[in-house]
Amino acid sequence: MSRKLAVFLEVGYAGMNTTEFIEVDDSISDDDLHDLVWDMAKDHAESYGYYPEKDMSDELEEEEEEESDDTADQYSNGIKGYYEDYIPEKHDQYTQAGDTPTFQKLY
Repeated sequence: MSRKLAVFLEVGYAGMNTTEFIEVDDSISDDDLHDLVWDMAKDHAESYGYYPEKDMSDELEEEEEEESDDTADQYSNGIKGYYEDYIPEKHDQYTQAGDTPTFQKLY
């Protein structure tokens, strides 16, 4: 059996949140599922050029303060990912057309 999930991914800034729909095997552990969703959240944030603030080294932090270069990496402490079991009446509104979503089979 498999489990369908709505996954909510946040970067910490307006306009950068998204919802993805995935299907995972029922046997996935909670820890593995949390790790999977966290990796999805980091990948989503990286697509905008943001990285988890906890990944910033002290040395990098000092360099960031000195530079105002727009091409430098940006960090956010608002990167989040969470999931809910898919319920059509609740989650179909998160698709572009409000239709039944396409699920990406993972794990």
